[in-house]
Amino acid sequence: MAELEPVIGLEIHVQLRTQTKMFCGCPTGFGEPPNTLTCPVCLGLPGALPVANAEAIHYGLMIGMALGSELAPRSVFHRKNYFYPDLAKGYQISQYDQPLCRGGQLGEVEIHRVHLEDDAAKLNHAGSSGRIHGADASVVDFNRGGTPLAEIVTEPSLRSARQAAEWLRLLRTTLRQLGVSDVNMEEGSLRCDANISLRPAGSDELGTKTELKNMNSFRFIERGIDAEIARQSELIESGEAVAQETLHFDPRSGSLTSLRSKEEAHDYRYFPEPDLAPVVITDAMLERARQALPELPLEREERLLGLG
Repeated sequence: MAELEPVIGLEIHVQLRTQTKMFCGCPTGFGEPPNTLTCPVCLGLPGALPVANAEAIHYGLMIGMALGSELAPRSVFHRKNYFYPDLAKGYQISQYDQPLCRGGQLGEVEIHRVHLEDDAAKLNHAGSSGRIHGADASVVDFNRGGTPLAEIVTEPSLRSARQAAEWLRLLRTTLRQLGVSDVNMEEGSLRCDANISLRPAGSDELGTKTELKNMNSFRFIERGIDAEIARQSELIESGEAVAQETLHFDPRSGSLTSLRSKEEAHDYRYFPEPDLAPVVITDAMLERARQALPELPLEREERLLGLG
């Protein structure tokens, strides 16, 4: 059998360091008593209307500039429809075919897009290992629901778990230097999903991909990706098909658990958010973001190397 090559793309969710949530005036914060940072908007109550957070848009522009992305003069919020207990509205307000930023590159990894959305609430599972499988009960804390997120999606240009973890370290350093997020992985300010497939080395065709969800440390990301590469290799070498599914990596046991079949875009029935106007980027907004950019880590490295 031909040697297999991993193909890895990352989706990074970055909680933005704003004072208030993405579409309402509730304060953001970690560690507050459960369900105390809520209002009719982030609880999805009938008649409550969202208002986009201008500071979150500003931070999104800064991220796009730092990554060398093309900034859209006009972007649109969409409803991403799915049911889960941590999603009060029954949909997430995200961006679909008209995101804030397209393209770009950081180091050797190409960026596909950067878009803004609101975060889901936090599910807490009692009993077992703290995961939903085997839990005695689950409760929802809506404090996190509605927190501004920037989702950074890479092209599938990574080829190993170590490369993915090293690049994520560079991204975290860059975001911290920008000041747009505290990028605290333990508190969930930076979370990573990995899309993984295998193909014959040298081939341009992509294999069936799986997704590892919500990994929150560099060590777990590297271990989880390596475990999934090994699992897919074993399936392919034994002549079995890889199912397109979403998986959870348990760092305690090193095991992978199937959560659900992996969704495609059409499964979410995206449509434009009727309660929000399109985001129109003005020259003043671009200039403000440009003026706020610090010297970035790769720029500093290049400058210092140039000094000899």
